[in-house]
Amino acid sequence: MAKRPSNKFVRKAIREIIEPELAKYGFEGKYPAFKRITDTEIHFFDIQTAKYGGSFGYTVGWCRNGPLTHWDEQRIPTEEIQMLHLPFDNRASVSRMIDMWRLSGEKFRATLGGFDYTLIIEDEAACRELVREAAETLPQAMTWLDTRGPQDAISAVGHHPPLAQSRELTLEISRNKEENRLRSIGLLD
Repeated sequence: MAKRPSNKFVRKAIREIIEPELAKYGFEGKYPAFKRITDTEIHFFDIQTAKYGGSFGYTVGWCRNGPLTHWDEQRIPTEEIQMLHLPFDNRASVSRMIDMWRLSGEKFRATLGGFDYTLIIEDEAACRELVREAAETLPQAMTWLDTRGPQDAISAVGHHPPLAQSRELTLEISRNKEENRLRSIGLLD
């Protein structure tokens, strides 16, 4: 049986880079869920990693400080509230942003989605660098928690970063794959 790839390098980097930064912002908790309680609000920070490697990301959320009434009318005590209890409007995901250029030469930022490490899973230094890149988005996440205003790398209700891969590009890639498949079995010249 083949050995499954491990996310140990990414997990180690998250522990050494992101978790100390969260503590500086006043978050407490244990991987993967952290919480910060202020006089008026509770802020959440949840890290998601693919179990056997591949990608990771994080989500932030907020609610008023006090008992929460869940969608099913269940009353949840303040100390038991978790990210999963929040309405989707109170959550935001952080996206990996990259620089891209239009055909006109104009530079713009776009998202690739999560922080993908599929191709670097065995390279500890590259995994650390990817986690550092994710940590650079923490100030945007904290600003969103404080203001709910649009941020470059934040995907929330009312604001989504532009996608690096447009529908047209995705369609063209699919067409090319299908054409190559048909050529490989001799059905297309």
